[in-house]
Amino acid sequence: MGVAVSNAGVSESASSALDSTVKAWDEVYAINARGSFLVYRACALNMMDNGVKGSIITISTLMSRSGKWMSGAYASSKAAVIMVTKTLAKGLAPMGIRVNCVSPGVVETDIYNRVEEGMVMEKDTLVDWLVEQSIEGGQLLIPGKGMPEDIAAAVAFLAS
Repeated sequence: MGVAVSNAGVSESASSALDSTVKAWDEVYAINARGSFLVYRACALNMMDNGVKGSIITISTLMSRSGKWMSGAYASSKAAVIMVTKTLAKGLAPMGIRVNCVSPGVVETDIYNRVEEGMVMEKDTLVDWLVEQSIEGGQLLIPGKGMPEDIAAAVAFLAS
């Protein structure tokens, strides 16, 4: 059984979808959307060529379904990951290849450091602020932030 996980993710610094530069937008898409594409394409083709059944797992985000004013490239690039995951799931299922996406809420990772700097926020405050905003906006129903280990557990389950 083969398993592949596409877990690329970067975010632009603080800029709205209108303020983002083309360069910043392209950088986020190059890693989040194109990077995921390259991983799952290579893995799916390898699995099909070798008759391997297995699992391909992509990682998206809560923001891909709700968006925030200051995260246009990040949210939309991760929405692209979800849509391609759905497309692949339908196309690869007959070959015994499962394709799933883990789309967590706010997870405490280093991705927020660059955003904090861009927003001139005090270090290590953005995650808690995002949790509050997500609860108030109805996107996060269980209060609290996730940890990378939580995502790893979901990925391990889907890979099993």
